[in-house]
Amino acid sequence: MALLEETFQECSKGRGFFGGENIGFIDIGFGSMLGPLTVLEKFTGVKFIHPENTPGLFHWADRFYAHEAVKPVMPDIEKLLFESIDAVAGAKDDAARMTLAGNLMENLAALEEAFQKSSKGGDFFGGGNIGFVDITVGAIVGPISVIEAFSGVKFLRPDTTPGLIQWAEKFRAHEAVKPYMPTVAEFIEFAKKKFSV
Repeated sequence: MALLEETFQECSKGRGFFGGENIGFIDIGFGSMLGPLTVLEKFTGVKFIHPENTPGLFHWADRFYAHEAVKPVMPDIEKLLFESIDAVAGAKDDAARMTLAGNLMENLAALEEAFQKSSKGGDFFGGGNIGFVDITVGAIVGPISVIEAFSGVKFLRPDTTPGLIQWAEKFRAHEAVKPYMPTVAEFIEFAKKKFSV
């Protein structure tokens, strides 16, 4: 994050956004990661964007979320994610659980297709190295493990999502991710506390 803070300071030249006074492509790209980053902060207890360590990014995030073009279209990822986990985990019967699971499986099938096209045979979405898409999608790896544990349904399966299974293993093991990514057991423990299960 220190490098991103430095980049922001250099690019913004004291103005509100990466490109200056107005939101640009870099703001949109990084802004799309704010929701998953917030979820990751909740799971790990680590503040990645902090007013003391990354003051530029901290204030940028506030401005980005409050911007009139962003506010009406930016989903509350944390709310959506926890509602999905709660819905599947709290389903009253197998029929309801499978309906909710089916919706998630459809989305993962589309993600598998996107991975196959964009990875071009590499380990990550952009090919050989971790990129923004990997980081964004990586934010759902733990929560999916939690949903699997609570629902008893395997979402990442060799027959339907072989690329995502290999990608998730490589992503979790990557030296830039491993020290910061909670284990599946830690994600499950967090979810049990969050939902009083």
